[in-house]
Amino acid sequence: MKRNLTFILLCKDPGDTREITRALSSYPGASLLMTTDDSEQAIIETARLRPSALVINFALLGDLGLKLVQRIVAESPRTAVICASRDASPDLILRSLRVGARDFIRLPILDDELSTVMERTTEFSAGQVESEVKKRGRAIAVFSSKAGSMRSRRHTTSRSSRSGTTSAITGNATRACVSITYCCPRS
Repeated sequence: MKRNLTFILLCKDPGDTREITRALSSYPGASLLMTTDDSEQAIIETARLRPSALVINFALLGDLGLKLVQRIVAESPRTAVICASRDASPDLILRSLRVGARDFIRLPILDDELSTVMERTTEFSAGQVESEVKKRGRAIAVFSSKAGSMRSRRHTTSRSSRSGTTSAITGNATRACVSITYCCPRS
């Protein structure tokens, strides 16, 4: 099952805006939420709309584009940042990925390259949803390396209402000591 992807496009060049818009609208399951040429508006709308990805065209942005990528990644970590440019020098691609971009699209856009970027964006978006679900709690198990450290069989359970943790300690004379702690997040 393909997940619907939502996009915001930040582009100052009208020709590139048309090309990227056309490419995104031709991809099944992708919808463009908005297009802007103002970087501050892109930051505000990314935080408000929470799209799957923000596409930033580096045309006419220069080094401001890299600072913008860094800021978006810090302020909206669940949104993938995809950079686009006609100048696809290895240095620019590497610098954009180093500051936090998830992917890079070279202009003019090729269909197979767009498909690859869309698949990666889908995987990233799905991973963000799964990580939200996984953050409900965690179990930590600690094993003693010294077997036979306990003289008799014991099982102790304690619960701390302040920290929201439950600990269980079990062991016997022939087995190692095991401590399991379950940490529940506070509401």
